[in-house]
Amino acid sequence: MAELQIQDSQTQSVPPNGSPEWAGVARFVALYFSLQFLTGLASLLIAGSGFFNLDPLVEFGSGESSNIEIQYRILPGILAQIVAFLPGLGLIWFLVGTDAFVLGKLGNPLRLAMEFFLVSMGCHVVHQVALWFHQSVGGFTPQPHPFTKLGHSIDGTWVWIVLSFAACVAAPINEEIVFRKLTNHWLGGPFGKNCLFFMAGFFALLGGGQSKTTQFSEQVFPLLWVGGLFVLTQAVNCRGDIQWIIASACLFSAIHSFAWPTPVPLFFFGIYQVLLMKRTGGILGPVLFHSWFNFLGVFGLLWEVFGP
Repeated sequence: MAELQIQDSQTQSVPPNGSPEWAGVARFVALYFSLQFLTGLASLLIAGSGFFNLDPLVEFGSGESSNIEIQYRILPGILAQIVAFLPGLGLIWFLVGTDAFVLGKLGNPLRLAMEFFLVSMGCHVVHQVALWFHQSVGGFTPQPHPFTKLGHSIDGTWVWIVLSFAACVAAPINEEIVFRKLTNHWLGGPFGKNCLFFMAGFFALLGGGQSKTTQFSEQVFPLLWVGGLFVLTQAVNCRGDIQWIIASACLFSAIHSFAWPTPVPLFFFGIYQVLLMKRTGGILGPVLFHSWFNFLGVFGLLWEVFGP
């Protein structure tokens, strides 16, 4: 594989069309919320179709309220991501062009497979340490991920097919293009990097606000996490690609603030994904690792529900 080339991201601060850097930020924000609009529209269409009238197999969480959440929010939301998947890729192609879909070269497959295994295990260890710390020090009760709720609550092979496709195909492709490729494409300069931290703070607040408990760690820690990473980059005077790598990984982790402390291992996941994209020259490597990482989660959930 080609050696990692670290360059000063300030050279990328002006998009290829010569627009000022703030225009790149505006494009990124507009594209992200356009994709969210497509997903929201698909969710409304699915929810309004009257298709969902399912009886949960196993009650999970707080009884009837949890069942309603699963039947009328989680499952339609996951299906909406799948329905909006191809239109979303078409929108990216129309607004960005082929630059968003450069695959790159993977290099030695055995080396890459071993790397995938070691990094995924490392992220798992970080997650377990974060859980242990919050449970032992702060008395934190971890909240189940929406996919976990879905897997425990509704019977049917088709549900597992939907969940697996969303986790292992749709999410890896969309998220790697948006949070890796396009942040590098549009938000590589000093202004863009600060905007990445600002957007991360917004999603940290949003994710903490979704908490259905009064646990301090769920509601406040995501924002403290983002703020701490921003202060760290300023304290050690990070510049160029290093600052952008931290900022983009911070944004990706903050997107998952609805299930704290998931952002902690996902920050390191994001760091690796950026380095992998730079080393391979495209999104294929990051998409494959993301798919593998999520597959481990789906497999673990299958084992938890149906295993001995």
